Amino acid sequence: MTPNITALPPTLAMKAMTLWFALFAGTAIAWLPSRRFFSLTGSRPVHRLEATAGCALGIDVGTGSARCGVFSLEGKLLGSHSVEIQMFQPEGMPDLYEQSSEDIWRSVCTATQAALKRAAVRPEDVVGVGFDATCSLDGGLDAKGDPVSVDPTSALGDHDRNIIVWLDHRAKEQAARINEGKHPALRTVGGVISLEMEVPKLLWLKENMPDKWLLGNEERWEKDEEEGFRGASTTNSADPSSRRFAHFFDLSDFLVWRATGGNSDGGDATRSLCTTVCKWNFDALPPKHSDGGGVGGDGVGGGGGEGGGGLGWQGWDTSFLASVGLSDLLVEGPSIISTAATATTNDEADDYNDGKKSTDVPIGSAVAAPGEPVGKGLGATAAQELGLLPGTAVGVGMIDAHAGGLGVLGALVAPVPMPGMEQEEEEEDSQGGGSGGVSTEEMEGRMALIAGTSCCHMLSSKEPVFVSGVWGPYFGAMLPGMFLNEGGQSTAGKLLDHVTTGHGAFEALKSLAAKAGQITAGREGTPYEFLNEHLLGMARANGLPERKVGLLTKDLHVCPDFFGNRSPLADPLMRGAVVGLGLSAGVDDLALLYLATLQALAYQTKHIIDTCEEAGHAPITSIFVTGGLVNNPLYLQAHADVTGCVLETPSESEAVLLGAAVLGARAGGAFNDVPAAMAAMNKVGSRVLPFHLECGDECDISVPSFHGCKYGVFRKMADDQQAYRDTMDCAMLD
Repeated sequence: MTPNITALPPTLAMKAMTLWFALFAGTAIAWLPSRRFFSLTGSRPVHRLEATAGCALGIDVGTGSARCGVFSLEGKLLGSHSVEIQMFQPEGMPDLYEQSSEDIWRSVCTATQAALKRAAVRPEDVVGVGFDATCSLDGGLDAKGDPVSVDPTSALGDHDRNIIVWLDHRAKEQAARINEGKHPALRTVGGVISLEMEVPKLLWLKENMPDKWLLGNEERWEKDEEEGFRGASTTNSADPSSRRFAHFFDLSDFLVWRATGGNSDGGDATRSLCTTVCKWNFDALPPKHSDGGGVGGDGVGGGGGEGGGGLGWQGWDTSFLASVGLSDLLVEGPSIISTAATATTNDEADDYNDGKKSTDVPIGSAVAAPGEPVGKGLGATAAQELGLLPGTAVGVGMIDAHAGGLGVLGALVAPVPMPGMEQEEEEEDSQGGGSGGVSTEEMEGRMALIAGTSCCHMLSSKEPVFVSGVWGPYFGAMLPGMFLNEGGQSTAGKLLDHVTTGHGAFEALKSLAAKAGQITAGREGTPYEFLNEHLLGMARANGLPERKVGLLTKDLHVCPDFFGNRSPLADPLMRGAVVGLGLSAGVDDLALLYLATLQALAYQTKHIIDTCEEAGHAPITSIFVTGGLVNNPLYLQAHADVTGCVLETPSESEAVLLGAAVLGARAGGAFNDVPAAMAAMNKVGSRVLPFHLECGDECDISVPSFHGCKYGVFRKMADDQQAYRDTMDCAMLD
């Protein structure tokens, strides 16, 4: 229910909305009834240090690095540091990508210590720590919390490779089988589960590494009795080759567990509502939204209840996991939590003190909203490794892209100028950090675009919107009390790198850029700044204004699905395509292919928005962009011109880190809830207008007309490729 604040003065309206957010955020998930095997917690008591604290830490683990940022409580970056992390790829297996939790934790500690030094802040000044990470599966922890390899080619006893990275596509077959079952639980992932999600990857582990899969329930308890209660291993610690999976985490949840104590100081194994709902098919739909039809509109019975077959609102869906062959993930066994300090009730604490066994399921039984304080904060060992004080508040984490949303979406912005109208100065409101916040109605018109190696498109709504091929609606996964729909592109920045570095003229491009003084000899990667300037020169040479540089690609069209389509087609078999190639392969040809690819990414963003709006989502009028591609002006301009939306970029370039710091600030009690922290810490920087709002001549429709026609070609290319595949499936090859 949304409050009616339209009759209030603007200032009071903002305050009323903020109060409503605070009330709703604290109680929104408290009324969800508990299904067996999990407890969904609302606000927890805030553990704050007595010393005055004036900053929050955001720790982000991306695909290639671990980063830490130290932020003031006004959202200003005081210092940061980045450390590369290892990526493993088994030889001859291009779909497999793996990492090491131990390597990542070491990098996190190094980055945090360096960031604190650069920021020149004392450990006692830190109010709280927030974590975000890629949605990678920390698939290998035994009952002691030691890593277990997920690499089918690794030598026995080599357990460094215990994480399946988000972009790993090993579970194609498993995802296809799950989708064939058309279980109603798939309704909240656009009707099609992605092979990048965790359930298909877990099924792959069970089917391809059975010698490391979970022990049976009786075996687990027998091992626990033999090896001693608490911290007992289901493996022989002297023989690492015998380790078996016992616990699975999303990467950000693992980091929270490790920070709050890990296997040495009794870490808190609470999972995030963000990670579990978005990537693990955890069911958090409120009751009134749980009785919808199943996939394909077949309809299902009432949801909820143990073993229920429909969409419930009670946690892990036992029916869904059983249908895909993973019911053993809900078999209770010895808990990975090894201290009474993490007990959520007095009865649980008494059980620990009385020597009774604590139980848990391999995928966790306690779930909380992002930013809620966890346990008693940093454990002693982790605090020493990070260079912080024991007890410093730690917030429930979230997925990195969603943290980017928290780092940008809360900013207050000035009204968009209309053609022919003068813009009034509203600098104060446009900088965010006011006493109020963004209204629910405003938030529905905003989309967060986290644009980097891949892209995530996140839209929020008051009511659930079910969109075919788009993930969600996820209740409370990013913003308290709102539903999240999530689109995405598996490759974006990575695709731009691919089409440029793999082009025959790439070395010539680098040579020209070096002569222009824009890159140094031996530097890897594409000189995008030079490439953009080269395109502007091509526009001038063709008699085009620089603002119309996009028109150069009239006869060159790209389908960007080189690594499959995440949304809105949800088709992992889609592949890249280029129409309009000639025999020349010079620098100009490379530049045009780059520009056409960049435009194709924008057309796909429009396709996602159009699909969501057609399903009932409120119109998207502004896009808040962050990530590495925010530094590419042609990328931003293409998105504004193609979608017709105003693009807002953050004043703080490290918006993902800032979003993680928002979680830390909330956990440390600096703010009552996440929206209040966003309102104080989010601020906008520059604005990019679409052509129709920027152009002084309202009769000039050349750019909108060009992109409208080219978008039609883009949609037809996707349809045609699927038709080609259907045609070839008829071939008799046996």
